[in-house]
Amino acid sequence: MPDTAVCPELAAQHQTERAWALHNTHRAHPATIGPWTTTTAPDGTPIVTARLHGPDAVQQLLNFGSGPLITTGDDGQRPTLDYTEPAITAVEWRTAGVWARLEARDPLPVRPIPTPRNVYGTTPLPPAWRRHQNMLRALSAHLLKEN
Repeated sequence: MPDTAVCPELAAQHQTERAWALHNTHRAHPATIGPWTTTTAPDGTPIVTARLHGPDAVQQLLNFGSGPLITTGDDGQRPTLDYTEPAITAVEWRTAGVWARLEARDPLPVRPIPTPRNVYGTTPLPPAWRRHQNMLRALSAHLLKEN
């Protein structure tokens, strides 16, 4: 295993995993950190990224990003929220010359249940309207019978 002092990407990953574990010390069902990927920013700075998986991952990520556990060092930048990717919430910060990023997939929006339709494609009438409709049918049948 490479030494974290020699490899700043591994140091950022290790620091993030330790901070995440400390953040979730007393949580019953903490989200877990998925596998890490390493990419390079346009300015040549390395970016280490991992995705959170689990219940309420987005809320846990927001709490983590606003807490005091992320250390940035002398050349670092405090955590910021990133919503630039659709359906992804991320927290990014810079530490030891490396960008660290944790992201979580936003939960799917709850779709409203469609209203039931009858066989003719119209919305069913409320009970009060059905009573009036039945009374009008009975009255028209009675009037037709008299004539």
